[in-house]
Amino acid sequence: MKNKHSSHLAVFTELDEILLVKRRDVPVWVIPGGTGESGETPLATALREFKEETGVTITKKNVHLVAKYTPSNSDGRTKYLYTMTRKKFENVKITDESSDFGYFTIGHLPSVTALYEQRKITEAYLRSTQSVLERTDSISYISEMLTLIRNPLQLFSLVYLFIKTKIK
Repeated sequence: MKNKHSSHLAVFTELDEILLVKRRDVPVWVIPGGTGESGETPLATALREFKEETGVTITKKNVHLVAKYTPSNSDGRTKYLYTMTRKKFENVKITDESSDFGYFTIGHLPSVTALYEQRKITEAYLRSTQSVLERTDSISYISEMLTLIRNPLQLFSLVYLFIKTKIK
């Protein structure tokens, strides 16, 4: 049976910086995370995906669920957003799933960060000490593409970086 969830782990430093990774398949900056495997809990997915994308193993200690996004369509995945605050990792590395990583403040995110991802980053930051946010998620690939079309500079940057990574 296919899991219908994805999980992401936003790690903040004491200086309010967030660790983001640049995906290898599509060159955008994201919170480490991905799709759950069969029988895997959302928290286990977040921890496994974090390791796959950063090379860093994290235990569940001090990891908190901050948001659960239920899809507005029946074919979508429920998305879980976890967060934790700690010192900067000294052992983050580029992996098979990431081409770069960095620590960024909320006000200075990389230019090629999807609108949906920016929203998750902000919610992780703001909700880290509050109750879990639960809402219906109506963001889709179509709405993301429409956002990119309305922002041609971001669209051009994304297409350029995608082509550049494929030519190498």
